[in-house]
Amino acid sequence: MHFAVATRKLGWLFGGVGIAYLASFFVLFDVTKVSRSPLYEFTESGKSPVVGPALSFMGCTLCKPHGPSFLWSTDYLGNEWLFVMYKPCILLWGIFRGDVEVVPSR
Repeated sequence: MHFAVATRKLGWLFGGVGIAYLASFFVLFDVTKVSRSPLYEFTESGKSPVVGPALSFMGCTLCKPHGPSFLWSTDYLGNEWLFVMYKPCILLWGIFRGDVEVVPSR
């Protein structure tokens, strides 16, 4: 009996963490816009190269760009911590969007 209760609580814990992870993706990223890559002009498939969805106001506040002239730039290279942490969600976003190709970070 105790094993079943502990397993259920552990399941709720992992489920809650997973839901919080997915919900925070939609809070930190604006999935209707794209963040273009300054390093790539085109891809072999002909789709627009992007590093992921554009960051929302909250995401921009937490994660500053590391692109060229980063103090005045909005160029994200894809190696910023927010893009690395949410890479699985970004790859799924790119698949569902269909018209863009998520390029590897440098």
